This record gives sequence, structure tokens and C-alpha cells, in this order.
Amino acid sequence: MRKFIFSLLFLLFGCSDPGDQASANLKKGDEFFAKNEYEVAEYYYDKIPEDSPFFRQAQKKLNIIASAKTKWKVVQGDTVDISQVVLIENEYQTSNVSRLPIHSITLENKSWKRLESVNIEFTYFKETGTVIAKLIGSIETNLEPRTQRVFKNISPGTIQEQFVKCDARIVSANFQ
Repeated sequence: MRKFIFSLLFLLFGCSDPGDQASANLKKGDEFFAKNEYEVAEYYYDKIPEDSPFFRQAQKKLNIIASAKTKWKVVQGDTVDISQVVLIENEYQTSNVSRLPIHSITLENKSWKRLESVNIEFTYFKETGTVIAKLIGSIETNLEPRTQRVFKNISPGTIQEQFVKCDARIVSANFQ
């Protein structure tokens, strides 16, 4: 009976092809990489052994992830508050047919760093003051320190109902 159980365990666990496992890990890693879930992707890529034919592909993706991580890394003492970015003006127009609001935003970068991008939350209201929708719009700015500029043709999405007012506020800012 012992020999039978040992043989069964050997067949179940001892005969799995490492190439199949590496292929499965690469596939799983690629799935998470495509969804920008880099830490999970990294876990699967790290499980691929060096002698696998999939190792080089995994290493390329790991290098991309490592590069992305260095861009995300915040150096201690090197923080810039989003209060250093001021939304001076929010002008907008909309078409009743498309219900697509188009904004012109004036931003001022009061920091000593270049502002790469901002995310702005647009809140749309009915005449009664009821909120219809909240949409987030991203703007690639490349705004130099201590300057301001107008950004035109910003459309965060479609509004299902007609609105009479829109408030805008900065929810995040990325500096270089």
C-alpha cells in the first residue's frame, strides 16, 4: 500500500514539466502586466528558472517593471504638495447633441519642480444643485516651475443629462 501511495504521489508531483510551468508563469505574468498590475506580474516572472526558454522574455518585462518603479519612487524629503498647483479657471462648453463637455483649464505651477501631469475631478450639477456626474480628466502638462498656462479641449467624458454648472478640483499631480 505504501508503494502505491508513493508511486501515485510521484506521478502527480514529480512528473510536471518545468517548461509547462514556466510557460504558464509567463502567460500569467503577461496577463497581469497588460493590466498594469506590475507587482503580481513580477511575482510570476520571478518564478521562471534561468534555464527556461522563457527566461529572456520574463527578464525583459522585469526590466520594464524595474524602470517603472524607479519613476514612481519618491525620494525622502522630496515631496511636492498638490496645493502647489492652482486651478485658476475652468471654462466649459457642451453640445446638447453629444453631451460632451469641453473644458479649458488654466493651471499655475507654484512649485520649484516641473509639473508633468494632473488629474482633475469635474463635478456636474443640475439646476437644482443635484450632482449629475463626477468625471476625472487627465492632463499631460509639462508645466515649468513658477509658470501658468491654459490647457484647451479637455473632455473627461460624456454626461447623460443636461447640466448647468461644473466645479473642478485637482485630485493628484505628478512632478518631475
